[in-house]
Amino acid sequence: MTAVTVDHACRLDCVPDHDRPPEVGPPRRAARRLAFAASCALAYVLGLVAAALRPPAARRLLGLWCRSALRAAGIRVRIDGVGEHSGPTLVVANHVSFFDGLAMLAAHPHLVGVGTHQSRSNPVLGRLFTRSGVIFVDGTDRAAIPGMVRDVAAELAAGDSVLVYPEGAPRCREPGGPFRPAVFQAALDAGVPVQPVLTRCVLRDGTPTARASWYTGEEEVGSMLDRVFRMRGLELRITLLPPVELTDARDRRELARTAWDRLVDRTGPLPSDCVTADERARC
Repeated sequence: MTAVTVDHACRLDCVPDHDRPPEVGPPRRAARRLAFAASCALAYVLGLVAAALRPPAARRLLGLWCRSALRAAGIRVRIDGVGEHSGPTLVVANHVSFFDGLAMLAAHPHLVGVGTHQSRSNPVLGRLFTRSGVIFVDGTDRAAIPGMVRDVAAELAAGDSVLVYPEGAPRCREPGGPFRPAVFQAALDAGVPVQPVLTRCVLRDGTPTARASWYTGEEEVGSMLDRVFRMRGLELRITLLPPVELTDARDRRELARTAWDRLVDRTGPLPSDCVTADERARC
């Protein structure tokens, strides 16, 4: 039977049936829910404090909240690899979970994030995101992309590193890709290198899992959070790969492809598309 490609985004029917992480007991789940609710209250308070701060200081508060949210959800973060560039870089990563951006900002609070335009109006996090200098973009509106690229290039030229997920949506596998090339123009315009980052969701024994992903378009955020709160031994592994210098590529498409190849070189070739439920084992 031939697999029928539907799209590249992660959906529940793309997750293999054997991907069944162990679960914690009801008391631990309840404790995580309470702790995460407390972290959301903290985010609201930090947003009020951040209103009086400059973006670099507000980003440190955002990093503080990210660490609290990860602890509350029971997620461990492990970072390895060493970037070779000390100046501003365009940091590009594959997207596997709602929490991988939090992990990056917790570990590197100097980063400027790129987020969806909906997050600007989030009643809990919107103020903190805005004061931290997050660059908002409507990824469904092609007309908004050039403005986002200009904003990213301006941040890079000002000396800040920017974190972006060029896949656009969470994927079931790592890497899911490929990287879309548009945002790489910002690195070319600002004259800065690209720092590829590989993100993986794994269990305590190193087994990868897609159960921590957020199946955008199919479920509410509460459903995703409840599934994560149930998981035992969830770990986000973040690997910093060798930077891509501008001399390694002729244009944004080649720059995106070269950065993507760094991820594939680390993981080996994996399926890059999601298929119908009948073919889920091949996803």
